[in-house]
Amino acid sequence: MSESRAIHTVHFVSATALFLLLSYFSLHLFTKTKKDASPSPEKEIRNRVYVACGVIILACITSITLTSLFSRTRPWHRSSLCSGWSRWHCGSLVGRGS
Repeated sequence: MSESRAIHTVHFVSATALFLLLSYFSLHLFTKTKKDASPSPEKEIRNRVYVACGVIILACITSITLTSLFSRTRPWHRSSLCSGWSRWHCGSLVGRGS
């Protein structure tokens, strides 16, 4: 395994673990309510926002993973994959000056 590939793999696994942790916080930890109390209307609104954020995070993780697995070109190189909404992420993977 080349050094570049190893760095990409470590980055990918670390980023995935971080974002899975953040989605867990959003979906489970932040939406908890005391067992003997009912959530206030404000808490219910916050819970909807947290659940939406958690689902979006999981959708992004899935999208990036599928792109990495099924792409003919590697997403960490500059390619046609680096267009539209994903340009900022591809740019961060490629790094400055590449």
